Amino acid sequence: MRKLFGTDGIRGIANDILTPELAFSLSQATAQIWHKKTPSRPSIFIGKDTRHSGSMLESAMAAGFCSMGYDVHLLGEIPTPGVAWFVKNSEAIGGVMISASHNPAPDNGIKLFNHLGEKLSDDDEVKIETWLAEPEIADRPTGGEVGVIRSGISPAPYLNALCETVTSDLKTLK
Repeated sequence: MRKLFGTDGIRGIANDILTPELAFSLSQATAQIWHKKTPSRPSIFIGKDTRHSGSMLESAMAAGFCSMGYDVHLLGEIPTPGVAWFVKNSEAIGGVMISASHNPAPDNGIKLFNHLGEKLSDDDEVKIETWLAEPEIADRPTGGEVGVIRSGISPAPYLNALCETVTSDLKTLK
């Protein structure tokens, strides 16, 4: 039975329920689950909304993934579908959106996407929660195997895809 994950990720008051320690451990747990699904060096996209606590949680998530050998691509402030689009249109193993959408400003949330840009399966969420209850890190990378963080990723490809969709829809309406 899931305790952390709700219907759409993990949500709570930032730095109370949703702490940087939890975000760090969550990224390590997720990496442990996903690492078995990729033979090459994995990469992940992280996006966030404009909430004040977003940078704190983004940094913790990025550090956790890097500690597991993942390269992290920071998208900065972007809508949730943008993260899903970047994951789906890349070789990334998954993505993270830090947002609590319509919840009050003190809250925040973490939503995880699989390699298809889709919400995680219930099975993966249970595996992550199980790992969080009894963390065990096998083969922690060192030296050059530690992941790197890349920032300044342009949203242009996502915005171009949105524009193409709108243009196609407008042509259909004529």
